[in-house]
Amino acid sequence: MAFLYSIYIYMCVCVDVRLGCSTKPQRWSDEEKAEVQKLFRRFIVMQQLPGKRVIENTVKTSSVLKRPWRKIKDHIRNEYCR
Repeated sequence: MAFLYSIYIYMCVCVDVRLGCSTKPQRWSDEEKAEVQKLFRRFIVMQQLPGKRVIENTVKTSSVLKRPWRKIKDHIRNEYCR
């Protein structure tokens, strides 16, 4: 019985990892959105996406943004560059 239970647990973990269900999406707070608008205003106005280095260097100066550079770039693309 314990053997079957361990196989069941193993299968559940594998399915969660494969499907990417291990973490829930984190919503952007109003504070984070305002910070992105303030820091990347030049790119938003020109309808361009900032590069990886630009985002990483800008995030170092921010106390609010603690997300990976890729998430910030995706947010700018989805919210402002349409």
